[in-house]
Amino acid sequence: VTNEAGFRAFLEQELAEIGSHGNNHPLQIVTDLSQIPAGRTDALYLWIGNGLFAASPDGALLREVAANAGGAANPFTTSRFHERVAQEYRDGAGWLFAADLSQLVGKGERRSADDQQMAEKLGVLDLEYLIINRREADNKAETRAALTFDQPRRGIASWLAAPAPMGTLGFFSPDANLVTAFVVRQPVSLIDDLINISPDFAAELEKLRTEKGFDLRNDLAAPIGGEIALGVDGPLLPSPSWKLVAEVYDPVRLQTTIERSVQQLNTELRNNGQSGITVETDRSGSRTFYSLVSQQPKLSVSYLFEDGYLVAAGSRALLDQALQYRASGVTLATAPKFRDLLGSDGQVNVSAFFYQNLAPVLDQAAKVAPQGTFGPTSTGPGRMASMLIGQGPTLVYAYAEEDRILFASTSDSPL
Repeated sequence: VTNEAGFRAFLEQELAEIGSHGNNHPLQIVTDLSQIPAGRTDALYLWIGNGLFAASPDGALLREVAANAGGAANPFTTSRFHERVAQEYRDGAGWLFAADLSQLVGKGERRSADDQQMAEKLGVLDLEYLIINRREADNKAETRAALTFDQPRRGIASWLAAPAPMGTLGFFSPDANLVTAFVVRQPVSLIDDLINISPDFAAELEKLRTEKGFDLRNDLAAPIGGEIALGVDGPLLPSPSWKLVAEVYDPVRLQTTIERSVQQLNTELRNNGQSGITVETDRSGSRTFYSLVSQQPKLSVSYLFEDGYLVAAGSRALLDQALQYRASGVTLATAPKFRDLLGSDGQVNVSAFFYQNLAPVLDQAAKVAPQGTFGPTSTGPGRMASMLIGQGPTLVYAYAEEDRILFASTSDSPL
């Protein structure tokens, strides 16, 4: 705080304004820190001094802040965590959040043998730091985060694979509204991890295999690769233009699994008086299109296997469009508005991302929603839309490295 007196007067005025409306609040400006109790309370104490503003429900913590600001010896300044945070400041920090996760997960806490074993297998005890840094560079907001581990990633933390080209994006148009995509380790290894982590999960899989003849690991996980994308690519009305693309190693085996699963599901549906699901096929040239159709329950899914990928959508027309995008090479992956959001490092290959270009959808919604809720008003974009999506397409992406996962976004929305 560069002007302590002015800031204190401002706070006092704001709190008085809140109180004048009969609103009770727990905020209390304090000057004598010795008068407030130690330990967490229902109040939130506000203190201004030594060029700082601090707030806490615990008087002891505020006294510690004041002492450190006054020059008292502070063991934290010699810790590895302090050095990690200080490095962020040296590199340039705008809005910074830092957490010592190793302390929060309590590596030294006593746990039961089962809980300790579970935490080890999940990789939770390997967590080190989470650092989030949002800053302005060249008139552009950039948010970066690093989730670090004190050894090579293992357990669930190791599921996200290293950055790689995403062929799944070749089936999405440059005007896709919402797409999330990721590359993971081989799905079979993920199932093996879950079996190793949870005996209950292993028992349920064995029960499914013996009673239903369905082997999740070999029938479903084994034919599938580690690259998956899901999105909305087209109108939302009269039904959402959803699309799912997944890498497939063995399409024949996967199709057999789908047909067997539909047969078993139909048995249960018809026992309950429902019509069941029909699997339809349609050959067009060298391609075979499949459809899962049902009136009760209402279902319509079309899919095909194309060049090592399963491409599924809500209609045959969407599949045809997906094939056209891929054949033309004009796709989301090549769209400048997508690639420009990948940040200053120029990396095109990532481990995962979430992309949204919802403005066109919200423009349609604005026609039936109250003015200013979704669409623009006379003073600017709708408040809700601006809060949720910012001003235009946004992208959050991740790079998985040996002992860390790095996240980044150039969105102008803090959400």
